[in-house]
This record gives sequence, structure tokens and C-alpha cells, in this order.
Amino acid sequence: PRDLRLHGKRSALTQKFIEEASALHPRALILEGTNVLREANFTEHEVYENALKAIGKASSLVISDFSPRDVNRLLTFLQIARDTGRKLAILPKDAYLLKTMRLLEPEIPDIAQDDNLVIYQDTISKPGNWMLNLCKEYDSKIVLAKDISSAQDKFILCFSFLDINELPSIRPRPGSLYLFSSSEPHDEEQEIDFRRLRNWLEHFGIRSFGLPVEIKKENGRSDWDIPDEEKGLHASGHACGPDLLKIAREIKPRCSSPSTAKTLIFTSRN
Repeated sequence: PRDLRLHGKRSALTQKFIEEASALHPRALILEGTNVLREANFTEHEVYENALKAIGKASSLVISDFSPRDVNRLLTFLQIARDTGRKLAILPKDAYLLKTMRLLEPEIPDIAQDDNLVIYQDTISKPGNWMLNLCKEYDSKIVLAKDISSAQDKFILCFSFLDINELPSIRPRPGSLYLFSSSEPHDEEQEIDFRRLRNWLEHFGIRSFGLPVEIKKENGRSDWDIPDEEKGLHASGHACGPDLLKIAREIKPRCSSPSTAKTLIFTSRN
């Protein structure tokens, strides 16, 4: 399994998985080990504190880039918007996800009732029926590029690399911040996207924070790493080594000793 988190708002779900898996007395256990060499992961609360500190210093527009289906991260930035007197401008697809999840989890914010949530209607894509219906339902919550542009210090805009084409319409002012709260590139195509993203940010004079930097190697390949002073904006869904061992020891697969829990851990990438 992946996304085994022993921290954060949903850590109880991982603990429940451990208890139920242990009750099955499995013969063997296979765990994904992308972060097996990492001693610890940042927690969602640490992401909140680090992002709040960076955004609190921003004098103009803030763009937050995180995984589109990471609702926990979206809620983290919603709290930061509340704490900094800004509005969190989410995309229609994010609004649709929140609306749907609220049917299962009533604690998910109600877009219509939350003063710090608005929906950004982009200027490029051709809206489908689902988007038209959504925008009609939340008509009072819709903001356009001109609304963001005229009050840039009042918004945190939820964009990813694929949404950067909106910047010419918004025209970010000096002092704008692009805060990257996701993982580093994992293949050549993503590396190309990161280089393009940096070019866009440099073109508009937007300062980045938490964005991985390319480090050229002698063999012509590149490593990507976040500057030390900018780390702590992403809480990985891949458990670190000590957490994986803890999970394995508590599940206690039958083919291993309970004291060592020799479990097969594989990595999906280097």
C-alpha cells in the first residue's frame, strides 16, 4: 500500500489499516518504499507553519502549487488564507471535488458558506456542462482574471504548471510568490515542465519558494533538490523508513520474526 501516513488528520486511517491487516495474520507483507532511506517526513502541520511563514511575507499575489487531488493540502492552504486575510481561489475541478467529498464527509467546508473560498473561472478552456452547472450553482463565488489582477494581495491562487497560461491575463505584480508544495520531478518529461515553469516565473518576475533546483551532474544527467532554507512545504504520502518498519512490526507477517519484521520493501523509482 502507499499513502501510509502516521501523521496528519487522517493518520487514524493508517492505524486502522495496520490493525485490520494484523488481524488477518498475513503470511507476507510487501510495502512500497520510495522514501525508505528517509529518516523522517514533514508533517502536514509543519507544511502549514512553513507555508504560513512564507505567505505572510508576500506583498502581492500568492500562487500555491500542490497535487490536484490532495484535499488535506487544499484545506491547509484554506486555513492559511483565513489566517492571512486572503481568499483561496480554487479551480472548478477543485470545487467539484470538494462538493462531492462533502457528501461523504460533512466536515469538508461548504463552498457556498465559506467566506474565504472562491472559484477561479479560467479564460482559456472551453467549459463543459459540468463546469457550466457548477459555476451557475456558485455564481456569487466566481472570480475572473480581472478580479485577481485588481486585488492581488487578497488572494491565494491554486494553480499548477498546466494553469500557468492564465498568468498573461492576471499580470502578476512584483512581489508575487509561487509556492511549490509538491514532489520533485521523477522523469524526463516532468523535468522539462519544471524548466518551463522556471522560465514562466522569471518572465513575470515571480519569486519561487520550495521549487526544486536543477543540479547538473558530470554524466550529463540532473539531480533536483529543494534549497535547504525552502524545505518543509510538502508532506509526502510515501512513508519514511522508520515508519515502514513500525508498520511492518505491528502487522507481523508470519514469514518474519516479530522482533525484526523482515518485510519485502520495494522502490518504484530511484
